[in-house]
Amino acid sequence: MTGAKRLQPTIALNSHEHHNYRILSEIDSGKPVTQRSLAGELGIALGLTNSLVKRLVKKGYLKTGDAFRSRRLKYILTPAGVAEKSRLFLVYLENTINLYTETRDKIRSSLEEITFQDKGSDDRMRVVFYGAGDVAEIAYLALDRSRFELVGVIDDHKQGQSFLSYRISSPDSFLSGENVRDFDGIVVTTFNQSRAIDNRLSDLDVPWEKVFFL
Repeated sequence: MTGAKRLQPTIALNSHEHHNYRILSEIDSGKPVTQRSLAGELGIALGLTNSLVKRLVKKGYLKTGDAFRSRRLKYILTPAGVAEKSRLFLVYLENTINLYTETRDKIRSSLEEITFQDKGSDDRMRVVFYGAGDVAEIAYLALDRSRFELVGVIDDHKQGQSFLSYRISSPDSFLSGENVRDFDGIVVTTFNQSRAIDNRLSDLDVPWEKVFFL
C-alpha cells in the first residue's frame, strides 16, 4: 500500500517548549497555580516543573510577587512572557495544522485504496467505522465527495453516545445476526489497539475481507 506524501512541519515544539507553553498558559489564565498544580496539569515531576519555572523567571518571561493575604509566591507574566506565549502558540498551531493535514491525507489515500468484493468502481460502498475518536472525525471529512457512505459507528467504550449524527453501538450489538449483510466493510478508525480490534472482529466472525485498517 502506498501512503500519502508526508507533510513535515516547518517548525515543531520540543518537549521543553511545549511545557513552557503550558506553564505560561496556565499562569496567564488567572487562576491560582502552584508548582505542584502545574506539575499535575503537565503530567511531569515536581522537580522538573521547578526547574522550568525558574528558567522562565531567569529569562524574564515570569516574575514573582506575594499573593494577596498569602505567603505563597504568585507568578505573573511579563510583557516578554506574553510575547513568548504568543510565539509558542503560533508554532503549536502550525504544528497542529500540519499534523492534521498529514493525517487527513494519509487517511484519504488509504480510503482510496480500499476495494471490496463484488463492487464496481462506480458503486457506493457502505462502511462502518470502528472507533469514534479524533481519527474517525478526520476520516469522516475525508469521505466527502468519495464513493463511501458511512452507515454506522461502533466503539468498545462509547456505546450509546453520539458521533456526529450517528448513535454509537457496541461491536457485539451492531455485528450480530443479519447486520453483517448491511455494509460492505469495516474501516478501523483508530491507530491504537489494532491487534486487539482484529482479534475482536475475528471472534465476531466478521469476514477478514470486510475489514480494513488505516
